[in-house]
Amino acid sequence: MKHCEGTFKGAGGLELFYQSWQTQENAKAAIAIIHGIGEHSDRYMNIVNHFVPRGYDIHAFDLRGNGRSPGQRGYINSWKEIRDDTSTFLNLIKQQKSDTPLFILGHCLGGIVALDYCTRHPEGLQGVM
Repeated sequence: MKHCEGTFKGAGGLELFYQSWQTQENAKAAIAIIHGIGEHSDRYMNIVNHFVPRGYDIHAFDLRGNGRSPGQRGYINSWKEIRDDTSTFLNLIKQQKSDTPLFILGHCLGGIVALDYCTRHPEGLQGVM
């Protein structure tokens, strides 16, 4: 399993933390995790440990104000910022894995974010969990 960490520019230029866990082979699909309220990307190792050995790449980012991403803790300035951050993150995955099917897995608040995103931008996604 290959683990990578980095940042990307979210809405307003805020540097958001992301990480990915990738299989050593060509992935069957990529799964983007959007975490729940008050959580962060490190909380999903059970999903990583289940899916990566089965041939899936996992990608996750810390929403602004959560985990290793800056911002006021527990505060959402605007829903558009969250949506734009998600869009930028998913586009980053699509650029890196253009031939790999992409799914979104949302938990708690992340489920709302995922569904909101999918209703507006379903293109390029295979499904939402």
